[in-house]
Amino acid sequence: MKRSITVAIVAVILFVAPIAAAQQSRAPTAIIPLSTVEEIHGALFRAYISVPDIVQYGVWDDQRSHADTVRKGGTFKDDCDGFAITCRDLMLSVGIPAWLVQVEMPRISDGYQHMFCAFRDPEDGIIKTIDDLYPRGIRTYQNTLKGSMYRNPIEIGRPPL
Repeated sequence: MKRSITVAIVAVILFVAPIAAAQQSRAPTAIIPLSTVEEIHGALFRAYISVPDIVQYGVWDDQRSHADTVRKGGTFKDDCDGFAITCRDLMLSVGIPAWLVQVEMPRISDGYQHMFCAFRDPEDGIIKTIDDLYPRGIRTYQNTLKGSMYRNPIEIGRPPL
């Protein structure tokens, strides 16, 4: 009996422990350097999976940041506000002034709200946006509002510029 217990312990030490350690070392723990607008934009769209709050969290509106997940190279499921809040938090963490903008989208449905991230680009000083509905690129704030169905923008947490 003692011999079989000893054999089992040795087997665990020789075979199971190294496998568990190897799997643990492959988990995304490295912090991705995100210091530019372009790096943040790319990381956000690589990480983001669009899912309504009611499906993901079981409530109609849930607002949270996934900045730590993005920095670690992981993925996150959320809707436009989770994307915008994460964008804002990543921008602020590297010293880029950023805030949230909530807009109405009357053509989609009466009173439908959408949120995106606005920021002052440190390269040229122009106010620009990152929006989960426009993954192709970074647009100026003016073009984001002008070239869309967005109405009645409300800026949330805009710093003095």
